[in-house]
Amino acid sequence: MKNKTDAMTGPRARGLVANPQNLSRRAMLLGLALAPLSMRSMAQTPVTKWVPDRSLRLIIPFAAGGATDVVARLVMEPLGARLGQRIVIDNRGGANGIIAARAALAAPADGYTLFLGAIGTQAINPYIYPKMAVDPDLFVAIAAVNTVPTVFAISRDGRAKSLEDVIKLGASGQGNYGHWAIASVPHIAGEMLKKRAGIPKLEGIQYQGAAQCLQALIGGQIDIANLPLSLAQAQGDRLKIVGLASTSRLPGSPDIPTMAELGYPVDIEAWYGVFAPPGTPQAIVDSLTADINATIAEPALRKRMIEISLNPQSFPTAQAYQAWIQGERKRWTAVLRELGIEPMQTPT
Repeated sequence: MKNKTDAMTGPRARGLVANPQNLSRRAMLLGLALAPLSMRSMAQTPVTKWVPDRSLRLIIPFAAGGATDVVARLVMEPLGARLGQRIVIDNRGGANGIIAARAALAAPADGYTLFLGAIGTQAINPYIYPKMAVDPDLFVAIAAVNTVPTVFAISRDGRAKSLEDVIKLGASGQGNYGHWAIASVPHIAGEMLKKRAGIPKLEGIQYQGAAQCLQALIGGQIDIANLPLSLAQAQGDRLKIVGLASTSRLPGSPDIPTMAELGYPVDIEAWYGVFAPPGTPQAIVDSLTADINATIAEPALRKRMIEISLNPQSFPTAQAYQAWIQGERKRWTAVLRELGIEPMQTPT
């Protein structure tokens, strides 16, 4: 310690200025002195970039070929390219998404198994199936993917030629609407229409699935149904869109009036997001959030989404997305109670 002190003070210190060798020695000593501080600084800076070294699996709560499947494959291909790994789609249909949610919840919390949650699994099922549904708060929210605008449509060959015709039929006790499951988006939308229009006699007709409901609507067996905008547009020669179930008109379809503009405020959109099993390390979550947000922001993907009537959605952090989901869960619990849709034991 004495030698070190002498080297830095007194007459010898003045020699350091003129002697290049002493300058090098001083720099070395200073570097050694600062090294522990540098190491502590590095230790306090978390490394958030996670790079997977094998393929990932995305569990989807519905069967292959449906709207959820389309969304998953549309987004996972560019995400996989960004991650440098293949993402395998694992369809687990059944019980309104409960089977898939349970499988995802039990998966290892290592970032290699993810879950494509939806408005049903994350916001509606906990209320409607309290004894069966997985608590969505157990999942780790990662990132939003998109929302799905919905519209009310009627058959061009049906007895109702306008929304007002449907309202009149409902008021007389002769009208009906179609859906494919209790507490599904079309069912909630139909019940909201009944409530907002004051036509409690508008009967809900349940079908086995979306395809069967669509065919019944096209064939005029039901008067109206709430459908994803893309599905209704694809059947434009046989269906007529009468109103958008959103708070404002869509830039891509500005000619479709909102239901609120027509005097019946119905606002319901489906949505999808990516979740991970509980206990997934924060570094993995943060990395996946950044990668998914960057993927959703890719111009080519955004253009394709908008072309098929999907709205890209993102939040700056996983925490912000989780807070939004909490709001959605409270919102739809209140709506279901208002509409008199009671909790059930099992999905229908």
